[in-house]
Amino acid sequence: TDAQLLSDPNNAIVIQDQTLARVFKREFEEMFGGTWGPEKSANTPTKFVVGGRDVEVYFSASDDVENRIRDVIWSTDNDVHFAMFSWTRFNISYAIEDVVDEGAFAAGIIEDIDTTATEWTVLNDALSSTLYFDATPGLMHHKYLIADAMCPAKDPIALTGSSNFTGNGVSRSDENIVVIHDAEIANLFYQEWVQRYKDNGGTEFATTPADCEVVVEPPMGIQGLGFDVSIYPNPADHLVEINLPVEAGVVIFTAELIDMQGRLLQSLLLTAG
Repeated sequence: TDAQLLSDPNNAIVIQDQTLARVFKREFEEMFGGTWGPEKSANTPTKFVVGGRDVEVYFSASDDVENRIRDVIWSTDNDVHFAMFSWTRFNISYAIEDVVDEGAFAAGIIEDIDTTATEWTVLNDALSSTLYFDATPGLMHHKYLIADAMCPAKDPIALTGSSNFTGNGVSRSDENIVVIHDAEIANLFYQEWVQRYKDNGGTEFATTPADCEVVVEPPMGIQGLGFDVSIYPNPADHLVEINLPVEAGVVIFTAELIDMQGRLLQSLLLTAG
């Protein structure tokens, strides 16, 4: 629709993969043949490797979508963020509460939820100051959840698709979720989430503890010098620390900051030792 394409917060993701396309085609053919909703069978594979990334695909109502969503939430080590148009499933709220009780940071934006229902009271008790109703113009139509976007060492995940966290979305309507295990894609969704969160007044953010750091292999030209390069925090919005532990001697090399379009943003001389 005009609103969904031009003004409302929403997202689309394009995955170029023949096997994945065939899975969606099989799901389409089942519905085109007249089998819908709970009558459909679980007749498609669910786990793939696309471009070196682990990808999972689940369809409602045949693939137990609610428990797949909860599995992603329960996999959280450090942080979980979500933006959801509609939410009625208290079991998903309890999964969020579980990881918060275990020490994870959680924050979210919801367009539509019943504030007298269990799904809201559980979420609100667990998140409180980091849970927002969308107050911006139009409909916040996103349907995604991100696990460990601020912890790239712990299997960051972006979960998106057509399904709301509702009874219809997970168990009756013809919907889908796509689960992508990839730090870069999780970070892209996180960047979008941060802007929506700030638009609604959000000011509290997850941190990146030391065990979430990513150790970067030494780039071409410094292999064999006996050290690893660590960058912290990752992702970052304005400042990173680069650690270059060297046992002896002084090493000078150039570090280049390049954006996702391949443009050189900054070049620095770094000294270790």
